[in-house]
Amino acid sequence: MLRLFSLVVLAVVLTGCGQPEPKAYRVTGTISWKGVPIPLGQVNFVAIDGQTQPATSKIKDGQFELRITPGVKQIHIYSQRSKGFDKVMNQETWENTIPAEYNAKTSLTFEVLPNDDNVYEVALPQKK
Repeated sequence: MLRLFSLVVLAVVLTGCGQPEPKAYRVTGTISWKGVPIPLGQVNFVAIDGQTQPATSKIKDGQFELRITPGVKQIHIYSQRSKGFDKVMNQETWENTIPAEYNAKTSLTFEVLPNDDNVYEVALPQKK
């Protein structure tokens, strides 16, 4: 009986003493490419300091919504366009239509504030 009690106490201690999840806040926005809302895509918010988990949202008709911890985030934007059905792979294939300067080599950033009113709106390509 003492052994069972010890195991229960140990389980409670291990599950109850973990670090609390950081609070995540709402971010909404619109993303357009060459003046047109991105019809289908994805946006990733990645912490500059690498201390928190990234967040991802689908882009549909230029709009997205996600929840993420506060702080400065690097933004990665992708737009998917169908390349058609691949008979060998037996599936629809897709390609990204946004250049690497807005995803793999991005310099886009946004600071998520600790409230649910964060709005990120961007028109690509950005003027240099």
